[in-house]
Amino acid sequence: MASLSKADLFRELLPLDYGKKLMLLERAGVDLVNARSIGRLVLRCHRLKIETGAWTKEKTPKEQRLCNICRVLENELHFIFHCVNYSVLRDQYINYFFDTHYANLTDVDKLKRLYTEGSAREINNLGLFIRKAMKTRGEIVRL
Repeated sequence: MASLSKADLFRELLPLDYGKKLMLLERAGVDLVNARSIGRLVLRCHRLKIETGAWTKEKTPKEQRLCNICRVLENELHFIFHCVNYSVLRDQYINYFFDTHYANLTDVDKLKRLYTEGSAREINNLGLFIRKAMKTRGEIVRL
């Protein structure tokens, strides 16, 4: 699985400045709470291990910032596309889009296409997935 730097992910998914993108999404009918959830993930304002491992005094090496469930690098792409812990939510909210429209693309390209070309409903579903999966993750991490 590809490992992207914060700058790479930002560059890939935010071709417009963030404020302008939020304004355009709102006009298109995207719930701003969902748009912000996507933005937080893209901007790495979250608590996935890829980010929190950098917060410790002795930074955790990137290759050791592992998902508690899957034992692979816990980055944004793993969280959205691969972690088995969110498979039911993924099936409920976003897999239909990726399986129907972009099955042959890389994970980064799938996300980029959805974020830049998806309908308001599809973008809302991605935001809902992120919010609900983050809530689920928070409950698991606290156990």
